[in-house]
Amino acid sequence: MLKFPLFFLPVKQFMFNRSVPKLFNVLALALMLLSGAILAQETTELDGEDWQNNFDQLLVDLLLETGRALVEQGNLIAAEKIYAEALQVAKINHGLLSEKQFDALVPLLEILIEQEKWLLTNQQLAYFEWLNGKVNALNSEKLLDGIATLNRLYLAAAAHRTDSESGWYLVAAKNLSWRAVSLIQLNFGNNSLKLPPWLYQIVLNHYYQSSLNQRQGLTSYNFKTDEQAVISGWSLSRIEAVQKNYNIGFELLNRIREIYGNLSEASAEQDGLMLVYLADWELLYGRHDSALRYYQEASTALLNNGVDKQEVEKYFRSPVFLPVAQLYAKLPPGRGTQTLNVQKFVVWAPAFPGINTPQDQYISSTFRVPENTVSARFSLSASMESGESSCNGGNALNYRVTDVQITDLDAEKEIIRERLTRDISALHLRPPMLDGKLLEMEGLRLQYSFPTESNYPEFIPNP
Repeated sequence: MLKFPLFFLPVKQFMFNRSVPKLFNVLALALMLLSGAILAQETTELDGEDWQNNFDQLLVDLLLETGRALVEQGNLIAAEKIYAEALQVAKINHGLLSEKQFDALVPLLEILIEQEKWLLTNQQLAYFEWLNGKVNALNSEKLLDGIATLNRLYLAAAAHRTDSESGWYLVAAKNLSWRAVSLIQLNFGNNSLKLPPWLYQIVLNHYYQSSLNQRQGLTSYNFKTDEQAVISGWSLSRIEAVQKNYNIGFELLNRIREIYGNLSEASAEQDGLMLVYLADWELLYGRHDSALRYYQEASTALLNNGVDKQEVEKYFRSPVFLPVAQLYAKLPPGRGTQTLNVQKFVVWAPAFPGINTPQDQYISSTFRVPENTVSARFSLSASMESGESSCNGGNALNYRVTDVQITDLDAEKEIIRERLTRDISALHLRPPMLDGKLLEMEGLRLQYSFPTESNYPEFIPNP
C-alpha cells in the first residue's frame, strides 16, 4: 500500500482510516510481542494507519517501554530503532520543542555511544544541546539539569573512544561545565553553592585529560571546519600539557575552598575537607611531600575546630582510590569502618585504565560492565627517593602501591598478568593516616574489574 507522511495524507483517507481504540490495542500488543529478530529488520516505515496513531498520547511511553525491554535483552540494534521512532513520534505528538523528546533522546544517545556510531552520536549530541537551550531557556534549574546530562553523555563518549577523538569529547564536556559555571554566576551569584560541584567536575576533567596525555605523549587538538574534513594537529608536549592541567585544577580547588570559606555559616569541617581534596590533587600529580603536608593540615584543622577525634580517625583510617568522583563538604558517612575490607576498582574505560568508574558513568545497568574481574593483594609503602620533582631538588617522599600479587587469574588470561600487575601498581590511593602520620599497609585485598583484552590498551604509568 502507499505510504504517506502524515502531513501529506489525503484528507479523505485520513478521515475514514482513523483508528478506533481497537487498532491501538492491536498496535500495543504487537509492539509488546515483537521479537528481536523482527525488530531488527531493515524497514522501519509505518503504514498509513500506523501514522494516525502517532497522535495517541500513550504511544511514546509504549515505545519507550519496548525500548527498555530490548536493552535488557541486549538487542541494541532493535532498541536503537525503537528509540529513534519514539523520538520522531514525540516530535509529532508533543511538538518540536517538547520536553518529552528527552525521554527518547537520552537512551538513544546511550545506545549510539555503546555501539560506537560516532556520526549519529555527534548529530544527536548537537540536537540535545540545541533542544535544551530552546526548551529550558527561561528555566535556569532545568537548563543546568540538561547540561549535566549532556556532560555525562560527552564523558561516556570519551570513555568509549580509544583514538584521539576521546580528547575532543573531554574538551566538549569541559566547555559545557564552564557554560554551567557562567550560567550559575549570572543567575545565582559568584559565591553560589551551586558552583563547587561544577568546578570540581572541571577539575576531574583536567585530570582525565592528564591521564590521556600520559599515554599519548602529546596533546591532540581537532579543529572542525565548515567542510566535512577534520583538521588534526599536535600541540604541547606531554609534560607541558600535564603541568597546565595541574595548575588549572589547583586553582579551581582553591576557588572552591574560597567559596565555602565565604559562607556566613562556613565551618572548619568544610575547610578541612577542601584541604584533603588539595592533598589528593598533589598526590595525583606525584607531589607526595606537599600532599602529606595538606593531609596533616586537614587533620589538624578538623581536630582543632571541634570535630570529634574518633570521626577524624575513622575518616583517615582506610585508603581511598583517587580521584574521588564526588565533592563532599561534610565528612561522608560510613567511611573507614573496616580497614581490610576488599577494595573494589572498576576500570572506567579502556582509554582510562587507571581511573575508577566516575559516579553515574554507567550508562545503564546493562552497559559498560567489565567482562573480567581478578582478585589481587597489594601493599602501600612509603619511601624517600631521589629524582622525583620536588622544590629542593633533593629526596622526596614516594607513597605508592607495591607488592602486587594476582591471586586468581585464569590460565587463558595468564598472558596479561604482567600488564595487570603494572596497571594496579600505577593506581593512586589516598593514604591511611593516624595522628598525622602515614600508615604503611600490607595484604590489602583488591577486586579489579577491567575490559576485554582486545580493548585494553597499554598504559604508561606516571613518571
